[in-house]
Amino acid sequence: MPNQGNVIYDHDRLIHEEMNYNLSELQQLHLNLITTLNIEQKQIYQCIKQSVDNDEGQMIFVYGHGGTGKTYLWNTIISSIRSVGKIVLAVASSGIASLLLPGGRTAHSRFKIPLDINEYSTCQIKKETQLARLVQACSLIVWDEAPMVHRHCFEALDRTLKDILNQDSNEAIDKPFGGKTLLLGGDFRQILPVIESGRKTDIINATINRSPLWSKCKVFKLKTNMRLLKPNLSEESRKEIETFAQWLLDVGDGNLHSTSMVINGDESDYIPLPNDLLVPIIHNPINDIVFSVYNDFYKFHADPKYLRQRAIVTPYNKATNSINAYALDLLPGYTKTYFGHDSISQTSDQVSNHELLYPTEFLNSLKFSGLPDHALHLKIGLSISITPLQHLSSLWRYQVHNL
Repeated sequence: MPNQGNVIYDHDRLIHEEMNYNLSELQQLHLNLITTLNIEQKQIYQCIKQSVDNDEGQMIFVYGHGGTGKTYLWNTIISSIRSVGKIVLAVASSGIASLLLPGGRTAHSRFKIPLDINEYSTCQIKKETQLARLVQACSLIVWDEAPMVHRHCFEALDRTLKDILNQDSNEAIDKPFGGKTLLLGGDFRQILPVIESGRKTDIINATINRSPLWSKCKVFKLKTNMRLLKPNLSEESRKEIETFAQWLLDVGDGNLHSTSMVINGDESDYIPLPNDLLVPIIHNPINDIVFSVYNDFYKFHADPKYLRQRAIVTPYNKATNSINAYALDLLPGYTKTYFGHDSISQTSDQVSNHELLYPTEFLNSLKFSGLPDHALHLKIGLSISITPLQHLSSLWRYQVHNL
């Protein structure tokens, strides 16, 4: 039966799930991982251990670019804390990043953070519920890719934890996150909070380092690129990785020569890309990009392994739709189109008025991220990705076998 200190939890499913680990396996995993930490990682590891063991409730941010071993450090710390029977809540700002954490969840899913967030929001965690007791029982919260979400999400969690933990200690109201040790990580050079139609100042003001909580945060930096220390790495490969990594850092730090341009009222700096990172345009951009990534598309278009090993990433949904439509035309067979059934909710008090204001043709033209368009075009053998609304942290892949 799981227990935390002198408290025994008989019927809390969430606590059972977070303590249902093989302690001996975790202890062995921890021993294997800790011996390979570098000096920078060990310093952070010891700081977290001290905060958890002494119940100091520190707020710590680990700042490091890709390849510095952040995920490796998270796994070491999580295995260490869990191996002694304590609870660690491992979350990330995105579903993909959460898959890299043992027992990971998205932060919104775990802490019930509202999607429509503002400066007064709180998490939807009620006192005396299983989730509230899980939060009370946990010893450490690990939050990866923290710079990706709006600072109001952290402030909402801070208010919620203070409210819940104030039942156990009157001092919780004066401590960040109610006195729970919080380990954040990420790279401010990468994706910052997405603000719809937001300008540069809006995005910057939404980041966590603009929150009042940041003044109470202890910041550590990871600088050693662990990918360069891999054994059996050829000198040519090491040089290539080092050159590309340094170029990325120079981009993020603004050290490259740039040209300032004003587009749609926003002034931005543009930098030239190295030729070896560009796809040469011969016919048309979409054709050349598709066949540069999927060079044997006609031969392996039905091979799931081949498809999983490649991806085209674009910053705009419009470009994604154009690429998908082009790739669909390349597949053999005929296309079958399925249409959505769009209508105004019949539970509305003024259905007739809404039907006049929002005709079916208008509803059919709406496009939503994460949902298929009104016209869904499919072919036999086509691989599609679906993100169910009730499981936003999971990516489900299907393949059309019969139409």
